[in-house]
Amino acid sequence: MQRACGAQRTMDRISDDRRITPSSIVEMSSKWSNSIQFTEPRGSLQGRVELVEDIAKRFLHETVRIEHPHFRTRTSAKSIVINNVQTVMDNFFSEETRNKFLKKNDPVEGLHETHKFDVSIKGDSGRPYFLVHGISLEGPMNEDREESLGAFKYAISDYLIKPDHAPFGVLVLPPKERLETYRSFTKTIRNMGATILSEETIDQVVERLIRNQIPAQYIDAPYSNTQSSISKAK
Repeated sequence: MQRACGAQRTMDRISDDRRITPSSIVEMSSKWSNSIQFTEPRGSLQGRVELVEDIAKRFLHETVRIEHPHFRTRTSAKSIVINNVQTVMDNFFSEETRNKFLKKNDPVEGLHETHKFDVSIKGDSGRPYFLVHGISLEGPMNEDREESLGAFKYAISDYLIKPDHAPFGVLVLPPKERLETYRSFTKTIRNMGATILSEETIDQVVERLIRNQIPAQYIDAPYSNTQSSISKAK
Protein backbone atom coordinates (compact mmCIF):
# COMPACT_ATOMS: atom_id res chain seq x y z
CA MET A 1 0.00 0.00 0.00
CA GLN A 2 2.84 2.39 0.83
CA ARG A 3 4.46 1.66 -2.52
CA ALA A 4 1.20 2.40 -4.29
CA CYS A 5 0.54 5.61 -2.36
CA GLY A 6 4.03 6.94 -2.84
CA ALA A 7 3.49 7.81 -6.48
CA GLN A 8 0.06 9.38 -6.06
CA ARG A 9 -0.78 13.01 -6.48
CA THR A 10 -2.14 14.95 -3.53
CA MET A 11 -5.78 15.97 -3.55
CA ASP A 12 -6.60 19.34 -5.07
CA ARG A 13 -6.84 22.22 -2.63
CA ILE A 14 -5.18 20.21 0.14
CA SER A 15 -1.87 21.44 1.50
CA ASP A 16 0.61 18.90 2.80
CA ASP A 17 0.24 20.16 6.37
CA ARG A 18 -3.55 19.93 6.49
CA ARG A 19 -4.83 16.82 8.18
CA ILE A 20 -7.55 14.93 6.32
CA THR A 21 -10.41 13.95 8.61
CA PRO A 22 -13.92 12.60 7.91
CA SER A 23 -15.35 16.07 8.43
CA SER A 24 -12.84 17.68 6.04
CA ILE A 25 -13.67 15.07 3.37
CA VAL A 26 -17.38 15.83 3.75
CA GLU A 27 -16.59 19.54 3.45
CA MET A 28 -14.53 19.01 0.29
CA SER A 29 -17.01 16.63 -1.32
CA SER A 30 -19.79 19.19 -0.94
CA LYS A 31 -17.89 21.35 -3.44
CA TRP A 32 -17.33 18.58 -5.99
CA SER A 33 -19.63 17.92 -8.92
CA ASN A 34 -19.78 14.94 -11.30
CA SER A 35 -17.01 13.37 -9.26
CA ILE A 36 -16.63 11.13 -6.21
CA GLN A 37 -19.66 9.68 -4.46
CA PHE A 38 -19.51 8.40 -0.88
CA THR A 39 -21.44 5.34 0.28
CA GLU A 40 -21.74 3.55 3.59
CA PRO A 41 -18.72 1.27 4.21
CA ARG A 42 -19.40 -2.45 3.76
CA GLY A 43 -17.57 -5.65 4.54
CA SER A 44 -15.57 -7.67 2.03
CA LEU A 45 -15.04 -11.40 1.54
CA GLN A 46 -11.44 -10.73 0.48
CA GLY A 47 -8.56 -11.05 2.90
CA ARG A 48 -6.78 -7.94 4.12
CA VAL A 49 -3.83 -8.20 1.72
CA GLU A 50 -5.99 -8.91 -1.34
CA LEU A 51 -8.46 -6.19 -0.33
CA VAL A 52 -5.73 -3.53 -0.01
CA GLU A 53 -4.28 -4.50 -3.40
CA ASP A 54 -7.75 -4.36 -4.96
CA ILE A 55 -8.45 -0.93 -3.44
CA ALA A 56 -5.07 0.40 -4.62
CA LYS A 57 -5.67 -0.75 -8.21
CA ARG A 58 -9.24 0.55 -8.20
CA PHE A 59 -8.84 3.98 -6.63
CA LEU A 60 -5.24 5.20 -6.83
CA HIS A 61 -4.83 7.34 -9.91
CA GLU A 62 -1.27 6.74 -11.00
CA THR A 63 -0.21 3.49 -12.65
CA VAL A 64 1.92 1.68 -10.10
CA ARG A 65 3.72 -1.59 -10.73
CA ILE A 66 2.61 -4.17 -8.20
CA GLU A 67 4.53 -7.39 -7.69
CA HIS A 68 2.20 -10.34 -8.15
CA PRO A 69 2.54 -13.53 -6.11
CA HIS A 70 3.59 -16.78 -7.77
CA PHE A 71 0.21 -18.33 -7.10
CA ARG A 72 -3.36 -17.60 -8.06
CA THR A 73 -5.34 -15.53 -5.59
CA ARG A 74 -9.04 -15.12 -4.85
CA THR A 75 -9.10 -12.49 -7.60
CA SER A 76 -7.88 -15.11 -10.09
CA ALA A 77 -10.64 -17.51 -9.04
CA LYS A 78 -13.22 -14.76 -9.41
CA SER A 79 -12.04 -13.97 -12.95
CA ILE A 80 -12.27 -17.65 -13.95
CA VAL A 81 -15.83 -17.84 -12.61
CA ILE A 82 -17.02 -14.72 -14.41
CA ASN A 83 -15.35 -15.58 -17.72
CA ASN A 84 -16.52 -19.20 -17.79
CA VAL A 85 -20.10 -18.49 -16.76
CA GLN A 86 -20.34 -15.73 -19.35
CA THR A 87 -18.91 -18.01 -22.07
CA VAL A 88 -21.37 -20.81 -21.31
CA MET A 89 -24.30 -18.40 -21.24
CA ASP A 90 -23.34 -17.21 -24.73
CA ASN A 91 -24.40 -20.68 -25.95
CA PHE A 92 -27.94 -20.09 -24.69
CA PHE A 93 -28.63 -16.37 -24.80
CA SER A 94 -28.08 -13.29 -26.90
CA GLU A 95 -25.70 -10.76 -25.41
CA GLU A 96 -28.62 -8.58 -24.33
CA THR A 97 -30.41 -11.41 -22.55
CA ARG A 98 -27.19 -12.71 -21.00
CA ASN A 99 -26.40 -9.31 -19.53
CA LYS A 100 -29.94 -9.10 -18.16
CA PHE A 101 -29.56 -12.36 -16.22
CA LEU A 102 -25.88 -12.31 -15.27
CA LYS A 103 -25.20 -10.23 -12.15
CA LYS A 104 -21.71 -9.69 -10.74
CA ASN A 105 -21.29 -9.01 -7.01
CA ASP A 106 -25.01 -8.35 -6.77
CA PRO A 107 -26.59 -8.33 -3.28
CA VAL A 108 -28.15 -11.66 -2.29
CA GLU A 109 -30.31 -12.03 0.80
CA GLY A 110 -29.17 -14.60 3.34
CA LEU A 111 -31.20 -15.71 6.32
CA HIS A 112 -29.64 -13.05 8.56
CA GLU A 113 -27.62 -10.73 6.31
CA THR A 114 -27.13 -9.60 2.73
CA HIS A 115 -24.08 -11.00 0.92
CA LYS A 116 -22.31 -10.55 -2.41
CA PHE A 117 -21.01 -13.45 -4.48
CA ASP A 118 -19.07 -13.43 -7.75
CA VAL A 119 -21.96 -14.38 -10.03
CA SER A 120 -25.69 -14.69 -9.50
CA ILE A 121 -28.05 -15.53 -12.35
CA LYS A 122 -31.29 -13.69 -11.61
CA GLY A 123 -34.66 -13.35 -13.29
CA ASP A 124 -37.03 -10.40 -13.31
CA SER A 125 -38.13 -11.13 -9.74
CA GLY A 126 -34.58 -10.68 -8.48
CA ARG A 127 -34.51 -14.21 -7.06
CA PRO A 128 -31.39 -16.15 -8.13
CA TYR A 129 -31.71 -19.17 -10.41
CA PHE A 130 -28.21 -20.20 -9.31
CA LEU A 131 -24.97 -18.70 -7.98
CA VAL A 132 -21.25 -19.32 -8.54
CA HIS A 133 -18.30 -18.10 -6.47
CA GLY A 134 -14.55 -18.63 -6.73
CA ILE A 135 -12.05 -19.49 -3.99
CA SER A 136 -8.29 -20.04 -4.22
CA LEU A 137 -6.38 -22.26 -1.82
CA GLU A 138 -3.12 -21.81 -3.70
CA GLY A 139 -0.23 -20.15 -1.88
CA PRO A 140 0.53 -19.91 1.83
CA MET A 141 -2.21 -20.34 4.41
CA ASN A 142 -1.85 -17.43 6.82
CA GLU A 143 -4.05 -15.50 9.23
CA ASP A 144 -5.30 -13.24 6.47
CA ARG A 145 -6.43 -16.14 4.29
CA GLU A 146 -7.99 -17.98 7.22
CA GLU A 147 -10.01 -14.84 7.94
CA SER A 148 -11.12 -14.57 4.31
CA LEU A 149 -12.17 -18.24 4.14
CA GLY A 150 -14.02 -17.90 7.43
CA ALA A 151 -15.96 -14.92 6.09
CA PHE A 152 -16.92 -16.88 2.98
CA LYS A 153 -18.03 -19.92 4.99
CA TYR A 154 -20.31 -17.71 7.05
CA ALA A 155 -21.75 -15.96 3.97
CA ILE A 156 -22.50 -19.14 2.03
CA SER A 157 -23.94 -20.93 5.09
CA ASP A 158 -26.18 -17.93 5.83
CA TYR A 159 -27.50 -18.14 2.27
CA LEU A 160 -27.82 -21.92 1.93
CA ILE A 161 -29.63 -22.25 5.25
CA LYS A 162 -32.58 -20.45 3.64
CA PRO A 163 -35.35 -22.93 2.68
CA ASP A 164 -35.75 -21.33 -0.76
CA HIS A 165 -32.07 -21.05 -1.64
CA ALA A 166 -30.92 -21.55 -5.22
CA PRO A 167 -28.19 -24.03 -6.31
CA PHE A 168 -24.70 -22.80 -5.47
CA GLY A 169 -21.45 -23.76 -7.19
CA VAL A 170 -18.04 -23.02 -5.68
CA LEU A 171 -14.95 -23.09 -7.88
CA VAL A 172 -11.96 -24.07 -5.73
CA LEU A 173 -8.39 -23.69 -6.99
CA PRO A 174 -6.56 -26.41 -5.02
CA PRO A 175 -3.15 -25.95 -3.40
CA LYS A 176 -0.14 -27.76 -4.81
CA GLU A 177 0.52 -28.96 -1.27
CA ARG A 178 -1.61 -29.07 1.89
CA LEU A 179 -4.16 -31.37 0.25
CA GLU A 180 -5.72 -32.00 3.64
CA THR A 181 -6.68 -28.32 3.75
CA TYR A 182 -8.41 -28.72 0.38
CA ARG A 183 -10.25 -31.87 1.46
CA SER A 184 -11.39 -30.30 4.71
CA PHE A 185 -12.59 -27.09 3.07
CA THR A 186 -14.45 -28.77 0.22
CA LYS A 187 -16.08 -31.25 2.61
CA THR A 188 -17.38 -28.37 4.73
CA ILE A 189 -18.78 -26.55 1.70
CA ARG A 190 -20.40 -29.73 0.33
CA ASN A 191 -22.03 -30.40 3.68
CA MET A 192 -23.61 -26.95 3.49
CA GLY A 193 -25.27 -27.96 0.23
CA ALA A 194 -23.00 -26.41 -2.40
CA THR A 195 -21.43 -28.09 -5.44
CA ILE A 196 -17.63 -28.04 -5.66
CA LEU A 197 -16.37 -27.05 -9.10
CA SER A 198 -12.96 -27.35 -10.75
CA GLU A 199 -11.59 -25.64 -13.84
CA GLU A 200 -12.38 -28.86 -15.72
CA THR A 201 -16.00 -29.19 -14.57
CA ILE A 202 -17.28 -25.62 -14.22
CA ASP A 203 -18.53 -25.29 -17.81
CA GLN A 204 -20.44 -28.55 -17.74
CA VAL A 205 -22.07 -27.81 -14.38
CA VAL A 206 -23.05 -24.26 -15.39
CA GLU A 207 -24.62 -25.59 -18.58
CA ARG A 208 -26.65 -28.11 -16.56
CA LEU A 209 -27.78 -25.39 -14.16
CA ILE A 210 -28.93 -23.21 -17.05
CA ARG A 211 -30.95 -26.07 -18.54
CA ASN A 212 -32.46 -27.13 -15.21
CA GLN A 213 -33.01 -23.81 -13.44
CA ILE A 214 -33.89 -21.21 -16.06
CA PRO A 215 -37.34 -21.55 -17.71
CA ALA A 216 -37.06 -22.51 -21.38
CA GLN A 217 -39.06 -19.50 -22.57
CA TYR A 218 -36.23 -17.23 -21.47
CA ILE A 219 -33.68 -18.92 -23.72
CA ASP A 220 -33.44 -17.00 -26.98
CA ALA A 221 -34.92 -18.83 -29.98
CA PRO A 222 -31.80 -19.07 -32.18
CA TYR A 223 -29.98 -20.73 -29.29
CA SER A 224 -32.74 -22.97 -27.93
CA ASN A 225 -33.04 -24.87 -31.23
CA THR A 226 -29.44 -26.04 -31.18
CA GLN A 227 -27.43 -28.07 -28.73
CA SER A 228 -24.74 -26.07 -27.02
CA SER A 229 -21.15 -26.33 -28.21
CA ILE A 230 -20.16 -27.67 -24.81
CA SER A 231 -22.47 -30.67 -25.13
CA LYS A 232 -21.31 -31.31 -28.69
CA ALA A 233 -17.73 -31.40 -27.52
CA LYS A 234 -18.41 -34.02 -24.82
